[in-house]
Amino acid sequence: MSVNTGAQEPIARRNPNVKKYDNGIVGLLSGLAVIVLGIIIIKFLRHGTYSFGDYLKFFYTFENPFLLSEASKILSLALFGLLAPFYFFLNRKCYMAARGVLIAAMIAAAFIIMYKFVW
Repeated sequence: MSVNTGAQEPIARRNPNVKKYDNGIVGLLSGLAVIVLGIIIIKFLRHGTYSFGDYLKFFYTFENPFLLSEASKILSLALFGLLAPFYFFLNRKCYMAARGVLIAAMIAAAFIIMYKFVW
């Protein structure tokens, strides 16, 4: 007969359906990685004549309204890539990771709003 010490079992033992990658941090990091990858792909497709340093100036040069407008457009296009990890996590019933992807989308949307209206 075992003695109950009151310690809880780890989550993986309590619920065998919980997957290792079903947490918000994994979703957030994968969402941010997809956004960065989308920005790099858009650089080669749309702004191939710029050097990479000049391309990055779109995102941190706040004096030129044209560059800020381009930065918001690029970031908006990069958000389409978030559909892939979002539906990947939803199809595998990893709802916390899908929530992390949505948080990454909200962070990017905040930057888009700031590029358009604040800076």
